[in-house]
Amino acid sequence: MSRKVMEEVSDKTRDVTNSSRSEVQTGFKPAAGRDDSPEAQRVLQELEKENEDLSQRSRQLQRKLARYVCKAAEANAKLRRSPDLPRDRHDYEVCIRTLSALKQQVTADSESAQLQAEELSSQLQEELQKVETEQQELEALWRSAVAALSPHLGEEAARARVEASLRAEKLAQDSLSQVRLKHFKLTLRIRRLEAELREEEEFNREVLEVKNQQLEAERRQKELTERKAAEIKQLINENIRVSQVLPKVKEKLCQIQVEVQNKRQQLAEVEAVVMEKKDLLTRTKQACHRLQRDNLRLQERRGLLGNRVLLQDFEDTVDAADELENRLETLELQHADMISCCHKLRNLME
Repeated sequence: MSRKVMEEVSDKTRDVTNSSRSEVQTGFKPAAGRDDSPEAQRVLQELEKENEDLSQRSRQLQRKLARYVCKAAEANAKLRRSPDLPRDRHDYEVCIRTLSALKQQVTADSESAQLQAEELSSQLQEELQKVETEQQELEALWRSAVAALSPHLGEEAARARVEASLRAEKLAQDSLSQVRLKHFKLTLRIRRLEAELREEEEFNREVLEVKNQQLEAERRQKELTERKAAEIKQLINENIRVSQVLPKVKEKLCQIQVEVQNKRQQLAEVEAVVMEKKDLLTRTKQACHRLQRDNLRLQERRGLLGNRVLLQDFEDTVDAADELENRLETLELQHADMISCCHKLRNLME
């Protein structure tokens, strides 16, 4: 899987480099049929040299990136003891996304470089037009100067003097052009160095990020290993405790089984006693039912004595009759006394 990733990275970087190189070269091509000046030719040569330097730098970065991806793949392969296809797939997708981002960045840079090249070409065309206009003005001025000096110095002397002035002016312009070209070279070199520094910083930052990711992955792997080791140790301790407790549990289980067997025997004995008691209870109930029937039959034979309510009512009636008889006797005695009293009163009245 790491070999496939490395091949894919190499192909992607090669495509990106070729596309950027072709775009830069097409961006710096001179226009056909243009009559360039020596200064423009020098500028064009400097731009082509800059293009070659950028291409060489791109190839160096490509080789560095390929080596780094190869080392990262080997490091990941060493870290993983067992094959982990989803993780390789994730690394592959990360590399593809990184390469896509780099390709987009290179495309954007090439487009901006092409725009700058077109802008420089238009500026160069404008400068050439200005130079041609100034050349025409200079020729007209030269002819007017020769015509003005010819009556005083003669035509040959006037022409020689004007040409000497033009040569001095040309030397001054050449020195100024060299200074400008040197300034332009220094500016390009400064920009190239700044771009190299930025690329180096970005590359170092990406390398640092990848290293941090690897360290984070190693840390997570270490934590996972430690967690698994702790779990295994805990399981071993638990197994040891279980192995220590298991004989006691077996012994306790044997005791419980013996107790259960004894309880079962006791239960069988109790059930036998209960059956006997149940038979005795059945016979007792039957005897009770017979006694109840005999009691009812005897109560029927006793009549009034067998009915408590009637007996109580009879006793109350007898008591009331006795009381009435006693009262009647008392009233009769009172009546006799009253009659005797009446007779006495009657006798007294007579």
